[in-house]
Amino acid sequence: MLFGGLHCSVRTQGFGLVVRFDDGSGLMDCIYWEDNQFRDALPALADEESSENSLSVGMMVKVMGRLEGTSETGVTKREIRVSWCQPIHTGSHRRVAPFSLDTESRHVLKVAEHKHSSLQEVLEALGPHLQQQIVERQDFPSADDTVSAWRLFGVHCKCPATPIKTTLLYCSCIATPESTDANFCFRMKLLELLLSLADRDSLFYFQYQQLLKHQHHFDGIVSHSNFNHLLQRTIGALRSDGIIALVDEESDTYLLITYHTVLKPYVELLSSQSWEDSVVRSALQKNSPEFLRNVPKGKMQLVRRMLQEETKERQKQLER
Repeated sequence: MLFGGLHCSVRTQGFGLVVRFDDGSGLMDCIYWEDNQFRDALPALADEESSENSLSVGMMVKVMGRLEGTSETGVTKREIRVSWCQPIHTGSHRRVAPFSLDTESRHVLKVAEHKHSSLQEVLEALGPHLQQQIVERQDFPSADDTVSAWRLFGVHCKCPATPIKTTLLYCSCIATPESTDANFCFRMKLLELLLSLADRDSLFYFQYQQLLKHQHHFDGIVSHSNFNHLLQRTIGALRSDGIIALVDEESDTYLLITYHTVLKPYVELLSSQSWEDSVVRSALQKNSPEFLRNVPKGKMQLVRRMLQEETKERQKQLER
């Protein structure tokens, strides 16, 4: 929960509302959230000032929501201090004080006079469960995870960065279980085979019959009598997980959905439409083409963040 004043309020093209919010503590420079209540309907011609949920500049509000990852905004080479934004997915918000010209000033003075608690007092207030996680750094994403990949793979994922994980954005932590391949040995071996046959920069199509010619690749993992059955089950699981897509049922032809050949170009195409970021996110969640229908939405969002990170790195290199 955060308490502070509104600095500006802007309607977006998608009829959402972006609000810049300052809590006055000096710990968070600028905070905003998106309110999607107008996503499926036209906004009112005028805000209802009498409602405690109506928002306008200068109001003091209390916000309940979930903090997202920090993102850099509006930084130039000549700025000494970097400005940051902390996105919030708001659950609720309400006005907590009547509007007056000095409301924000009084709030900042009140915050400045507040005696901050010690770190130990804060930890104790969180309770023993969260306190143990923080002290022992349990269930925390890696500091090197700048694209929040843990949102897809989970904070407990210890799978190494193999080509399967980096190219297919896939690992056993998010794989659909298969009773006849409990440790995913056959599945990972099949994916290794597909990646070895594929060209990194070209779309890769394959047929089921084509895989039968590589049965020797699975010696020691599955018997010859069970190979066809397990292959069918694994193909079904990979389709369910959005790793491959059936593109021609008659010829039993599949498309391997990799980051470089399918996911990245698709997200780049959406991003090139000059849409707002919220519209791109919505398109990734609702309007995927048929061959991407089974790709987890979290994976599509990860691809979007990976592209944003790549863009930042290119900009940094150009500035050097």
